[in-house]
Amino acid sequence: MDSSSGYASINMSNSLGSSKKSTKSKKLSFWTPKTPESGLKAFKCQSRALWILIISSAIVIEFDRLSTQSFTFWHLFLDTVIIYEIFVNWRLVKLKNPIFNDGVWFDVPPRGWDFCVECHHHRPPRCHHCPVCDICILKRNHHCFFTGACIGLGNQKNFILFLLWDILGIIYALYQITPLLSKYYIPLDGSLKSIIGYFMPPFYVFFPVLGYSTWLGTFLMFLEIFLLCGCLIAGSLLINQIKLIVLNMTDYESAHEIKTYSKRGAVFNLRLIFGPNLCLLPLVLIWPKFNVKSRESDCIYGRPQYTKVMLLLEIFISRQFILQRLYLITHMTIIFSKKM
Repeated sequence: MDSSSGYASINMSNSLGSSKKSTKSKKLSFWTPKTPESGLKAFKCQSRALWILIISSAIVIEFDRLSTQSFTFWHLFLDTVIIYEIFVNWRLVKLKNPIFNDGVWFDVPPRGWDFCVECHHHRPPRCHHCPVCDICILKRNHHCFFTGACIGLGNQKNFILFLLWDILGIIYALYQITPLLSKYYIPLDGSLKSIIGYFMPPFYVFFPVLGYSTWLGTFLMFLEIFLLCGCLIAGSLLINQIKLIVLNMTDYESAHEIKTYSKRGAVFNLRLIFGPNLCLLPLVLIWPKFNVKSRESDCIYGRPQYTKVMLLLEIFISRQFILQRLYLITHMTIIFSKKM
């Protein structure tokens, strides 16, 4: 009897321990997804939170303009441009997901190629398997749950633009919403009430109950806090991505101090992502689908990684193209002015 009871207690303790581990793993899988199912849930959660924040900020700004009769089409145009740029770059990051599923097999693989056990094929250098996408990703940097895609070869430029327009939109929203706090919330005058009301978020909900502010003011205060948190997250990601682009490294290479591809200078590395002619970068900022030629993909299948001769040749060709178009435009304007 004693031995059976002992075995029963051991089995019960093991089952309790396994149940605790399973609940703990479920909690961790939500915050750090490692499967396609959990990654899809995280993508839906984070993307919805992102767009709810953007749309609610736009509605609050436009509602205040309509109520104060300061609405102009210029403000509506500016709001539309910011939301359009965020959406287009967010969508392009997803559409340009740099997957590698060619199913290549080699008896003797080229230098730098290795074998992926999960996908059962050889993969080129800097290509890694993503457990969330469940496929190999070219020049994999990290998996972004806001866009639902891996950041890597071909979509890193759009990810940079997505973060940049996010930061610009948040700064613009903060500039428009902050003056409304003194109107609908409480003024920041240095008193104890204002210090608690602005710097202690758990007490925000008590101010409209006590009659110090309106519920709209409390909503604006929470919106302000979420915008500040979003700006800090997007800013830290943008700084990290620019540092990796300048060094021509990925997160994996930075963590393991692999500097094989970061020996050609910052300007060369920037041209790999943003194109050979960096003076066209403002056009890319305004027009996300602007087709800037890049030879970043030359590292695939063992080809050389964009020699300086190719770089100088493409710069010369692009400048010749721009000069030809400028000459054609000036010639047409001269002819048109003479006819007038």
